[in-house]
Amino acid sequence: MKSLAILPALKSLRILLILAGLLATWHYRVPLARAIRAMSDWQAIATYIQGYGAIGPMVLFLLVLAQVFVAFIPGHALVVASGYIYGAKTTILVVAASAILGSEIAFWSARKYGRPLIYRLASPAVVERWDQLAGNRGPTFYFFTFVLPFLPSDVMCYVAGLGKIPSRRFFAANVAGRSLSTIAMTLIGVFKLRPPIGFWLLFAGTLAVLYVAWGFYNHAFDVFRSKRNLAAACEKMIMKTYKALFGLRHRIYGLENLPPGPKILTANHPNASDGIQLPLAFMEQVTIIAQESLFRLPFIGWILTHAGHIPVRSEQRGAAFEQACRVITEGRSILIFPEGKLNPDNKEFKAGSGAVRMSLATGAPIVPIGIYVAKRDTVTLRDPLKRFQCGRWQFRGQFIGRVGKAWWLTKEINQATKPVEVPQLTRRLMDRIDHLVRQTAQEEAK
Repeated sequence: MKSLAILPALKSLRILLILAGLLATWHYRVPLARAIRAMSDWQAIATYIQGYGAIGPMVLFLLVLAQVFVAFIPGHALVVASGYIYGAKTTILVVAASAILGSEIAFWSARKYGRPLIYRLASPAVVERWDQLAGNRGPTFYFFTFVLPFLPSDVMCYVAGLGKIPSRRFFAANVAGRSLSTIAMTLIGVFKLRPPIGFWLLFAGTLAVLYVAWGFYNHAFDVFRSKRNLAAACEKMIMKTYKALFGLRHRIYGLENLPPGPKILTANHPNASDGIQLPLAFMEQVTIIAQESLFRLPFIGWILTHAGHIPVRSEQRGAAFEQACRVITEGRSILIFPEGKLNPDNKEFKAGSGAVRMSLATGAPIVPIGIYVAKRDTVTLRDPLKRFQCGRWQFRGQFIGRVGKAWWLTKEINQATKPVEVPQLTRRLMDRIDHLVRQTAQEEAK
């Protein structure tokens, strides 16, 4: 009976706490809004932290601690920014200690309060999916989740707390994984996102080794019965790693315009990273038409070739066209950049007619897509000798895509009385893409 009498008091206490939280949020609304705006990219974060002067490291410590629990705080961008401000020693000490402490708090919260609390802090579907995958795994499993960028390291702290792993073993994985990840991201910030080529080679090589080790540890390679499946899996890992590594945020509008079945996805080409980021927006595996030079790159070339993507050789464009048509008739979708080269300024020049001719030959619809990335979020890379450009790449901010309505050329041509003019249709296609780009640019300028 006494417990029943306590219930009204507990409910009243909860209401008072909620009201106190709302009042505190309103009272500190200005600094909170400033903090949220500062989480857009690593340079904005750096400016925000520097604004606190001598207590900046303390603010950094609290932000890293909070990002374990608050989804909108980009952890990787935060570490890069702090490396840029404070250098390697201070950043590694502060960030690693804070990340380890935050992970331990998340672990013990899950262990003590269980799923009712965790489901309020993270997506129940994500927690359950990774809980099933984790099973009764040991510290090696959790070490991988802390060092591989595409894995949800913060959620895995909750998963570990819900599981049966001993606290000491989780602590060992936490310290080792968080420390290694912090060192790597800090050095990127120290070099201001432009480390020497040797660092990138070492970084990429280490990630590759860790990915292979992760695959063997989870017996993931057992399902790859062909080089195509293995290459497609590696490709997806690279795409997700690129996005997670630089804390990039994706906003894709108009996905409801994607028709079922094979289609020809066409987009403008402002940055070299478009081919890495845009495919992440689609549920299906798309075949990309790309420059033949990319297929000669070590490892990347192997992935592109065995994943079934199509190289365009200047002397054999007809072969690429025929291969693309076969892919469409087999029921798969194509992604092509009609401009054929990078166009960061969205200038008007003659585009290739391949997409239009494919649509006329196969009957597949064309889907125009406008890509918009703010110029301030891109960097032009050059080779170590600075003799030529390697293209513009996005290393921060938002990747925004807008999908337009599908365009069935064969239906339109059958209803027309005039003869088919491929150049005119290509121009109309580029006008549709340009309209989507400009619409997004105008919305972002407001």
